Amino acid sequence: MRFRPRTTTGSRRGRHTVGAVAATAAMIVAAVAPFSLSAGPARGAGPSGSDPFTVTGAQLRWGVNNESNNRAFAPGTHNFFSAGIVPDPGRGGTTLPQSSWRASEGDVRIEKQQADGAYALATWDGLTTTPQGATITSPASGQFSNHQVVLGAGSGTVDPATGFATIAWKGSFTVLFYSGMSFFTVTDPTLTVTPERAQLTATAGGFASDMEDQAQWSALPPTPVVLADLPRAEVDLTAADGFASTPAYLGVDWQVPADESAQVGGQWKGAFPSSFLDFLATAGTAGYWYSTGGSTDAYKPALPLTVSWAGAPVVAPSPSPTATPTKPTRTPTKNATPKPTEAPTAAPSRPPSPTAAPTASTTRPLAPAPPGTPSSVDAATAPDTGVLAGGSATSPLAVQPVLVQAATSPPTSAAPAADDTESHVLWLLGCVLLLGALATTLISTSLVSKPVEGTK
Repeated sequence: MRFRPRTTTGSRRGRHTVGAVAATAAMIVAAVAPFSLSAGPARGAGPSGSDPFTVTGAQLRWGVNNESNNRAFAPGTHNFFSAGIVPDPGRGGTTLPQSSWRASEGDVRIEKQQADGAYALATWDGLTTTPQGATITSPASGQFSNHQVVLGAGSGTVDPATGFATIAWKGSFTVLFYSGMSFFTVTDPTLTVTPERAQLTATAGGFASDMEDQAQWSALPPTPVVLADLPRAEVDLTAADGFASTPAYLGVDWQVPADESAQVGGQWKGAFPSSFLDFLATAGTAGYWYSTGGSTDAYKPALPLTVSWAGAPVVAPSPSPTATPTKPTRTPTKNATPKPTEAPTAAPSRPPSPTAAPTASTTRPLAPAPPGTPSSVDAATAPDTGVLAGGSATSPLAVQPVLVQAATSPPTSAAPAADDTESHVLWLLGCVLLLGALATTLISTSLVSKPVEGTK
């Protein structure tokens, strides 16, 4: 007689149960894994609240001021930008030939506003025309070429919680007045933010010139300067894409050297940072960067600039052409003329810890439709004086609009907290459903299992 192993109903049921549990567990893992991966915050998709982050593709966009986009007083000359450092002409009194001008070099581009409000790479012919293509008739016409300097690939760190940030750009651009009879260069701008202050600094260079003695032409040493003092309240380090800020100018005093024109008061009283003006005084063009009482004083204030963490459009209001100037963030005292900045501030003493860099947005940079073209002043100008012949009134202030997001493309950034909540809800829902499936499988196994004969 042969004996077979004794098999009980319980052991057979156990094997069925174990198999069902293993299969269902595998289904749970496969189904829950995607929810688990998406449950946490998406690092690298942009700033998350107060978390520190790094940037590697930051963009700086600035039109500097309208005077840099204006027609100059010398016949046939204009003020404009060039990417890179233009060649040394070797002597004063010369204008820049087209062959020496650059629309782009490295990570630096010069872009011009188009008739539809968008920006495109600048052209040589566009340096002397409005966005609509009309010729700029005179320095006091209130018409400008509306170019912006655009620097890309900025890198650094931003820590919204502590209020510190440092972003540096590599590259140079040149600001040319009188078509190059006088010019200076700006190299490697750096944005430095502390809880109390925000500044854009750079190294300035160029040549000493004099409109009264055009034979004067000598190289200036590289000089660290503050290009812009930014109102700290406008520098929002928690913003998803970046920020827009109008640098201080109106109401700012400058201790004017004895050989420069006195600073005047009135509606357009103001000045760029003192270290920048001190350098420009040696370059021979300081008078275009503070209020001197000339007919173009309304065109000297700094235009808004934008800093984008990853090159995405930054939403910012476009200043009105007839806007009343706002008070400066720090009102100068009556008995003193303090310099807004003595020298560039040092880098933050507590550098933020880096995390993932935000990814770039694919939204096309757009600008609002340009404001109505101001009426031209049909009067002759007195060369080199900055005053209209016959005492014609100055046109209202015209400004370049700042890039804004297209109306058809709403901001893509979402609140991190909302994303996290939705992911966790989906994860819990998946677990509940699959646990229900497991329970159903176990019950079904118990009901369909039948006893098996133990011996023969």
